[in-house]
Amino acid sequence: METLLRIRESSPSELFADRLEREAQIADANNPEQAKDYRRQAEMLRAMIATEKLTTRNMFADNFLTNH
Repeated sequence: METLLRIRESSPSELFADRLEREAQIADANNPEQAKDYRRQAEMLRAMIATEKLTTRNMFADNFLTNH
C-alpha cells in the first residue's frame, strides 16, 4: 500500500530517479561503471526536481493596456 501511495504522490521525474537507483543496485555486481552512471543520472534528476522554479512574468498582462 505504501508503494501505491508513493507512486500517486510522486512526479514522473521522482519515479524515474528511484528507478535509476534500483538499476544501479542491480548493476553494481556486474558493471560498476554503469551503476555509477545510473547514480549520477538519478542525482541530476533529483537536483533538477529540487531547483525552485522561477515565476515567469505574464507577458500578456504586461502588454495589455489598462488605460481607458
